[in-house]
Amino acid sequence: MNFDDFQSKMDNEKPDLNDTDSESFSMRRSTSYSEALNISVSDSVQSSNVFSDPRGPYELRISSEMYTSAVTLRQSTDELIFTDETRDSWDNKVQYLLAAIGLAVGLGNVWRFPYLAQKNGGGAFLLPYVIMLFIEGLPIFYLEVALGQRMRRGPVGTWDQISPYLTGIGYSCIMVSYIVCIYYNTIISWCLYYFALSFRSELLWENCPNETAASKECNVIYFTATFPYVVLIIFFFRGVTLSNFYVGLKHLFVPKFEKLANPQVWLEAATQIFYSLSLGFGGLMAMSSYNPLRNNCYKDTFIVVFVNCGTSVFAGIVIFSILGCAVVSDQLEPSSSIFLQRLLYRSNEIIDAIFNSRISSSTAS
Repeated sequence: MNFDDFQSKMDNEKPDLNDTDSESFSMRRSTSYSEALNISVSDSVQSSNVFSDPRGPYELRISSEMYTSAVTLRQSTDELIFTDETRDSWDNKVQYLLAAIGLAVGLGNVWRFPYLAQKNGGGAFLLPYVIMLFIEGLPIFYLEVALGQRMRRGPVGTWDQISPYLTGIGYSCIMVSYIVCIYYNTIISWCLYYFALSFRSELLWENCPNETAASKECNVIYFTATFPYVVLIIFFFRGVTLSNFYVGLKHLFVPKFEKLANPQVWLEAATQIFYSLSLGFGGLMAMSSYNPLRNNCYKDTFIVVFVNCGTSVFAGIVIFSILGCAVVSDQLEPSSSIFLQRLLYRSNEIIDAIFNSRISSSTAS
């Protein structure tokens, strides 16, 4: 029976809704679109679903048993479509969180954030930073994690599965990652340069005979993601014990609200969010694709984002507490900010030259 015959029959014959058969299934023609969209539940029908057609809206009532079966079938179909049996997965939730934190936390937190903070108003810079975090950071981070987890693909495969016309977005992510690698490789070259200058006659890392945990590649995450925090904590306690450390913290956190009128400050805060959270690089999609399909990615987003931003502030405290010590060594007045302006605007020397000189001298003493 085609649709026109069915519509004609429904116009001439109205089914008896009081019939006992309606307990499992009943159909009637609604008089308006609003009625068709209004899902009604009677004593005999626990759940219902509505289907409408431009040529005539009809309401289809489904019993609770039929509705439950349909939902179960849909969930099973989703699992079949989006679950790749051949794709590896994380051994546990901790591995994924550490990998995501390791991807997000990096030079953008330790090197770039303190420099931008002191340059753009100190404590006042935290206001646009937090605002941009909630406007762009959290939503985009959650979008990338959710898409990767749902589609079980990397950036190219994810956007291609959504629509072949959007595949270019995935390739754009790869191109952005390539450009950022060039940008960060320059900074890493500075680190290697000062690392070479720190060579001594006897190296503490000269012997490394142990190959424990080499059987599983992912186990290295437990070290690479946590060791930087151990180093930051050590530097923190060392920094706050140096004389005049508070001068550097004052320079970092005392707000200069007049800076907020400059649009460049807001632009740099928004840019820092992208760098700091690694948004648009495609790495988050790739890592999240190894999560279980029903993983709570919403909770993961908040954990990684706030750990990342907390690391930025903590790294700023560590760096500027050590910079405060430069007042004593350079014999400047504690109230003067000349030492900070002179050193900080040569931004490539914040981490390298300052840390090498201050830490090595304090260790020697």
